[in-house]
Amino acid sequence: HSLSNAPPLDILIIPGSAPIITARPAIDAFIQSAAAHGTTILCICTGIFPTAASGVLEGRAATGPLVMLSTLRAQHPEIQWNNTRRWEKSVGTAGSGDIWTSGSIANGVDLMCAFMRERFSESKELMDMMIKLATIPERESAYNEKESALETLFEETG
Repeated sequence: HSLSNAPPLDILIIPGSAPIITARPAIDAFIQSAAAHGTTILCICTGIFPTAASGVLEGRAATGPLVMLSTLRAQHPEIQWNNTRRWEKSVGTAGSGDIWTSGSIANGVDLMCAFMRERFSESKELMDMMIKLATIPERESAYNEKESALETLFEETG
């Protein structure tokens, strides 16, 4: 399959990559179509760039890498950027899918743990066992005060 003929997806994972800011219409259309058809989108780290560029986050809450949040805010003021959370879940409305975003690659692990626990809640014991066997240290979604202050540090030194 390609972007133009992919079947409907239940889950779309947009991994972190180079933070490309240029328009890519085929990728934008693919993300828009997935969101419109109720696909749950999991956006990890710099995967926020194509997700934000596609327009699917307009009016929604999202997060991204703290070091890049000022750039993201300037490029996409239509998004409600959150610098206090490792990951953010924006609930879909009117048939659109939920969109989960993470602040960093490591925060993507936190996002995946929360997503798995929610999505597969009927298999709670299995999810608990898988997360423990993977030796994943789970963290709260909210940053502590020192961690949240990192955005300001990056802005001052950047």
